[in-house]
Amino acid sequence: IERHPLMPALRADKVALAALAATLRLYQDPDLAERSVPLLSLLATPVENLQNRAERLAPQIAATGVGPVEVVRSESRIAPGDLPSQTIPSYALSLSPSSGTAPAIAALLRRGRLPVVGCVQGDRLILDLRTVFPRQDVELVAALEELAAPRPTPGETSDVADSL
Repeated sequence: IERHPLMPALRADKVALAALAATLRLYQDPDLAERSVPLLSLLATPVENLQNRAERLAPQIAATGVGPVEVVRSESRIAPGDLPSQTIPSYALSLSPSSGTAPAIAALLRRGRLPVVGCVQGDRLILDLRTVFPRQDVELVAALEELAAPRPTPGETSDVADSL
């Protein structure tokens, strides 16, 4: 192996080894790892917290006018490609668009100022809260408000622009 031509390219340098050592030290303290590693933090969120957040967010999102929102139990896949059978209980917001289709709303959300990725199931857009940090709840509502806001047609000006 040491004489293989690819060995120099695959050899870990000091920086890579230092990063690996720091990561392994972090994982020695599970509480510290849970606070420091975003994925572990999301996975460790109690399902009751997700349900409470969903129940609080559903009326806020429905008030944006994008469409009715329902709180639903869901299962989050930990790593679909590697561990397809590994799921964890979660809660999600199930949105039925008032206008347009769920795939169209999902595409608009992905291209928004703050990209939001959901899952389309039939005619509904599913937003799993296990994939959203609590600090992002306000931004999630804002992204949906942005969709519901009327857009001026080309050549049309807003009242603010008219008053200037």
